[in-house]
Amino acid sequence: MKRFVIVLTFFFVLLSPSFVLSEERLAECDECGYCQSQHPQVISEGWIKNWKKCRDCLYPDVTKGEPSANHTLKVVEPTGNLSPEEKKELARPVQPIPGKYYTQLGCIDTTLSTFKDPGAAGGLLNFLLTKLIFPVTGVLGFLALLYGAFLLITAQGNSMQIQIGRSYIVGSIIGLIFVFSSILLVSLIGRDILRIPGFNKYDTNIVINASNHSNGPDVDKVDAPIMKITINNDPAKTKLITLDRNLYSLKDHTAFFSSAVVSDVDKIKVEFINDYCKKHTADPTDPLNWCGEIVPPAEPAADVNIYVQSIKINDTPCSEYSVPMPTPLYSNGHSVTCKKW
Repeated sequence: MKRFVIVLTFFFVLLSPSFVLSEERLAECDECGYCQSQHPQVISEGWIKNWKKCRDCLYPDVTKGEPSANHTLKVVEPTGNLSPEEKKELARPVQPIPGKYYTQLGCIDTTLSTFKDPGAAGGLLNFLLTKLIFPVTGVLGFLALLYGAFLLITAQGNSMQIQIGRSYIVGSIIGLIFVFSSILLVSLIGRDILRIPGFNKYDTNIVINASNHSNGPDVDKVDAPIMKITINNDPAKTKLITLDRNLYSLKDHTAFFSSAVVSDVDKIKVEFINDYCKKHTADPTDPLNWCGEIVPPAEPAADVNIYVQSIKINDTPCSEYSVPMPTPLYSNGHSVTCKKW
């Protein structure tokens, strides 16, 4: 009988759910290339060093450690009032930071304002071509031309040296013709045909550092606040920027003007063109009782404000504003103007 009780107790302890150890759930591989199946002995120190750089880029919040610690492979269960089955079903591996990518060039953060600037790519291309590639090739072509001329002058009847000198001169002339033709062709295609943003040296970037704040019972129905940017009150030089309805922190917003020539005394006006959401009627049971035109004595159902911190034109901060900065824009028509930069 005693043996039977011991055996029964053993099976009860062994099979009881409260005593079964839960195994940690892991994903197969992480975004940096480490997988569970990789044996630690076949991983080189160089690979581990590169993996750690990738981990710091994509998984900055995970616990530091070796790849074999599996911190980037952990499957995380959601929190909240969920049943164990629901938590298990909704569990997901540790996610990398959105907008970040690890490449051979290092960690690239695409959430930066430069990646969202429509003129950034064209500006970089324009810089590489006009400030680096074309000038360098032009100088090399000119030096080759001088060297060919030097060989001809000092040949003293040496037919071989004369032939080499001529080849240098002919090659350099052809190269210079090709470079100058390329400049004209690239300028024609990039600026006039494709109109690549930032390619034209007369393009203008206006960056407004601003945030918005929305509140009220109908805030979920309020249209996102819109800024209107105008150069010298010219309707042809006007851009609209829609802010995120839930943007409560300052952020750069770029208005790109193609082939818009501006000087440091041109007026840059930032205007708030849509204010709060008001009720159609005072009747709370009215199905149209949300965003729409005002019908007195209706009251605002929600309010939207924009807070402008600063304005920059082509990377130059504004030096003189029409109002003290930073400034809030509370309603339709409220504006701030950069008078000098």
